[in-house]
Amino acid sequence: MEALKEMVLQISILSLITGVITSLKPYGKFTPQLKLFTALIMFTGILSPFFSSIKNINTDFDCNITPEKNVQELNAAADEAVLRLAEDELERELKLKLAEEAVPCSEIEVNMNTNEDESINISNVTIISTKPAEAEMIIRNELGEEVEIYAEENY
Repeated sequence: MEALKEMVLQISILSLITGVITSLKPYGKFTPQLKLFTALIMFTGILSPFFSSIKNINTDFDCNITPEKNVQELNAAADEAVLRLAEDELERELKLKLAEEAVPCSEIEVNMNTNEDESINISNVTIISTKPAEAEMIIRNELGEEVEIYAEENY
């Protein structure tokens, strides 16, 4: 609040100074230069409280290094989030593929995990459809033979 009061006071004083300067100028001469000069004075007057507050910033930062355990927890959480996003995206794509083939599907659940080399592996896919055999065949053609596919009939 004090910085705002200081800024208003400075702007008021600078406005008076620029008014006096513009009234003392010769008629029609130096108008562009005077406008530039008064604009710079007003600009520095407006910014000066911010510059003074920058000097008061505490530079004694606490730079503790994050323990290894916290880093591992963050990495695990990030890996888990990536897996969930990949599962959601694959579920959406498989629903679109089944819709293109006119196979009704009420639910698709994809389960993924990461391998030791940190690659993503599709462990299984569960499909609930009124045409489970057709849905399983379409999904198997898309994902390959190594993926376990469970197709359940929806009544």
